[in-house]
Amino acid sequence: MNDIKYLRQASSIVDFRDSNLLFDISKVKKYMEDSSSFLAISPVQIGILKRFICINKKANCFSYSDIPLLLINPVVVSMKGLTIYGEECGSIKGYIAYVKRPYKILINYLNINEEKLSYEFVGILAGVISHEIDHLNGILTIDVASNFKLISEIDKKVNKYIIVSKDGEFNELSLEN
Repeated sequence: MNDIKYLRQASSIVDFRDSNLLFDISKVKKYMEDSSSFLAISPVQIGILKRFICINKKANCFSYSDIPLLLINPVVVSMKGLTIYGEECGSIKGYIAYVKRPYKILINYLNINEEKLSYEFVGILAGVISHEIDHLNGILTIDVASNFKLISEIDKKVNKYIIVSKDGEFNELSLEN
C-alpha cells in the first residue's frame, strides 16, 4: 500500500470483540512472511487501521529468542539512548532514510489473550519498533528523516546503524545531535 494520504492516518485501538481481529492479524503476518524484506510490519501498511505490530521471527538480524512477535495496542513507556539508523520502509520502496531512533524502547502492550505485558527492545530492534509505532501514529519515515535518498548499491553495503549513546533520554539526546 503506497497511498501516502492513507498511511498518514492514525490507527485505531484494537477492540478484542472485533470479529475480524484474528483474520486481520493472520493477514498481516502472512503478508510479512511472504515478503522477506520486512523485519516488522504495522497493519496500516496493507490497508488495516488497527494498532498492532507483527515482528518477523525469520528476520536474520534478531538473535533474541524471547521477543514477542505480536504487540497489540503498544504504548511507549520510555526511550533511551540514540542511534542513527539508515532505514528502508515497505511503504516507500527504493529509498533509504537516515533517522534518529532510540537505542532502547520500553513498550507496554497486550498479547492475543489480552494480558498486559512489557518488553524492552534494544539495539536495531528498538529502531524497528520505533519505526512501526510511527506508522501506527500516521508518521512516515520521510517525516522524521534527516536525509532521504534513492538506495544505491553502495548504500546496501555500508553500515547503516550507528550507536551515538546507549543511555540518556532519547528526546533530549536527539535534540543535541
